[in-house]
Amino acid sequence: MVFASHDRGKSWSRLADLKGQWWSTLFVHRDQLYIMGTSGLWGHVVIRRSKDGGKTWKLNSIILQHPDRKNTAFQYVDWQFEGDDIIFVSRTAYGESHNFHDANYFTFHRLSGFRTRNMDDPPLKAELR
Repeated sequence: MVFASHDRGKSWSRLADLKGQWWSTLFVHRDQLYIMGTSGLWGHVVIRRSKDGGKTWKLNSIILQHPDRKNTAFQYVDWQFEGDDIIFVSRTAYGESHNFHDANYFTFHRLSGFRTRNMDDPPLKAELR
């Protein structure tokens, strides 16, 4: 759910219900609102954009995913801008993890061109070296 306050947090109103968007962070960039975090597909990292202040949202892109959804997931994403890119870290369950939620790595990623990404763009390569 996305809430907004127009009185510095004294009261809040519900703007939208983003089904399947978990452990996420909102940010404003160039007058548009974005949310980046884990999707309800258990471990995919997605980015969505709102052009109307959070009332409606469009799924822009799947950023990270892995075909082994039983043992692999990317969660609790934290990020920052670096020039025109977003660099981010993810708590990651991968390979020999017990299941998708038992993270055994922190993985670091760079997302270039986030403002122009769409669903036709492939996810980042999510392989450990």
